[in-house]
Amino acid sequence: PKEGINSLRCIKLAPGENKVVEMTCVLPSEKNSCFAKFYQVSNGDEHSAYVNFLATWLKSPYFESLRTKQQLGYAVFALPRVYTLVRHFGFLIQSDVKTTHYCIAKTNDFLVEMKKELESMTVDKFEEIKSLATRDFSRDQVSIEVQTSRLGGKVIEARNLTKGFGDPADPA
Repeated sequence: PKEGINSLRCIKLAPGENKVVEMTCVLPSEKNSCFAKFYQVSNGDEHSAYVNFLATWLKSPYFESLRTKQQLGYAVFALPRVYTLVRHFGFLIQSDVKTTHYCIAKTNDFLVEMKKELESMTVDKFEEIKSLATRDFSRDQVSIEVQTSRLGGKVIEARNLTKGFGDPADPA
């Protein structure tokens, strides 16, 4: 329904079912197009490691293939997201040179190729990606309070160095 357009919500799709929302720009001269495809992963944290693995494995090849080599758009991303407490993994292309449907087809081609890569992936390659995906978990976690304290000190140092260069009425 029209009143639900601006609200984020998750819906359950039947296997193989796809929902596509297409909108025509009101400016006829506008040549930009955008495509976003998201897969729901989980509505909990138990699959965080899988999402991190996907991001580590797919992010750079997707950008390299579709942005750098094929030059499909000026913004090309493979990225994890959380909407209404539900984890998703998605693909996005903004383009001023190709249509949305062309970008969708090329993303689907990319996913077919990556499925083949996954099926033939060696244990060593899997372990390498897993290691990269989990490296942040093994680092000491710093609380937001500590980070803010550290950054606050840097901001104060920087402001003291620039005294006299800014607005003379600025008491900082």
